[in-house]
Amino acid sequence: MGVERTSERLGAESAMSEATVDTMASLPVRAPFELALVVVTSACCVAAVAVSGAPAASAVTVGAMLPAAVVDIRTRRLPDRLVAPAAIVLVAGVGASSGLGQETSLGHLLIGLCVFAGPLLAIHLVAPAAMGFGDVKAASVLGAALGLAHPIVALAGLTAATATGGLAGLVMRQRTIAFGPALVVGAASALALVRTGTVT
Repeated sequence: MGVERTSERLGAESAMSEATVDTMASLPVRAPFELALVVVTSACCVAAVAVSGAPAASAVTVGAMLPAAVVDIRTRRLPDRLVAPAAIVLVAGVGASSGLGQETSLGHLLIGLCVFAGPLLAIHLVAPAAMGFGDVKAASVLGAALGLAHPIVALAGLTAATATGGLAGLVMRQRTIAFGPALVVGAASALALVRTGTVT
């Protein structure tokens, strides 16, 4: 009996050690992706306003989605409590722009939403396991923000997000990844690289 208990205890300790090693091994991989996400997105949002002439409301909305994207890396979820504030920022930004007499096109905003989030909604309806509804909601907010700049920016953002997600999957050697960060990076890079003055 004593030998069996000792064997069981050693087995349990071994399993716990393996789990701890696995957990610790995952942390160094996760942290660089979070840091890269924050740095790249922040730099792109600043460049979007300073260089590309993107609406400040668009850049701030994309930046406001960063907390949700970081949580998505850690948990594979995009919580409504973190996505909703970005939507509020967008609405407030549009209202402020209108109040200041700046031209805002709600039509462009809606087109951008459909362009950026429509394909994700289609995937979610066909294969919910492949694309969560949280991604669709986040994409709706981001797409509207990009559409505020111009619908072509939303198309560029979707392309960039798809490429970013594919590259992340290759680097991480995973068939499935958290897509929220790719959406945010794609949106930010599109705002930064597409000069809205040339497409309006």
